[in-house]
Amino acid sequence: MCSGPAETTIAQIGRELGITRQGASKNVASLRDRGYVTLSASATDGREKIVKLTPRAIDYLAAQRK
Repeated sequence: MCSGPAETTIAQIGRELGITRQGASKNVASLRDRGYVTLSASATDGREKIVKLTPRAIDYLAAQRK
């Protein structure tokens, strides 16, 4: 979800996975703690956080595809 060119929010992740925003937030926090994603404030909505993959996550996904 976060590997495309479009920005992805925690709320969008929740909708895509069919879970609550709180559940998505907990999952994202776990990924952030392990160094797979970063969070930044949305330029359009201060309540939303933009989720971006780190180089570590990109490398992991590339290895999984191989």
